Amino acid sequence: MPDNAPQLFNIQRFQILSQFVSESTGRSIPPAYAFAWHELVYPILHGSAPWHQGYGHCFDASEEDTIELLHFLADLRDKGDTITFWDLETHYGVRGNAVDGDVWNRHTLLSACQYFRLGQRFGDAFWDVMTENGKSPMEAKSIDGKFEIHNVYFL
Repeated sequence: MPDNAPQLFNIQRFQILSQFVSESTGRSIPPAYAFAWHELVYPILHGSAPWHQGYGHCFDASEEDTIELLHFLADLRDKGDTITFWDLETHYGVRGNAVDGDVWNRHTLLSACQYFRLGQRFGDAFWDVMTENGKSPMEAKSIDGKFEIHNVYFL
């Protein structure tokens, strides 16, 4: 990737989010895809869209890290297991809002999980356990949130 990759990434991000909020384009960008760009989570669930390809290293949650998290959660679900958000943080070496993990922090984990939820992965029961009161931080409720045009700020 050329040295100007971060600038090109930011231009692409602006274009994706602009199209998401634009009435004139018919809002043809799915909310989950726009959310991934907005929160800088590699949009692994949208492999047919070419717009993020080549920028895997520019996202806060990189392509490799997002794929690994997706596989980890899918393996749990396939075994019939669930996980609380605090247990997910422990698994990845995250301690609250501190940036102690090698790859993840609370914000990127929350954002990746919300992206997967918006992408309709794993089912409601799985996410209900992850965000259960008393077994997750208050911020984990954001995983259940929608992503709409009023959530996008350009400044």
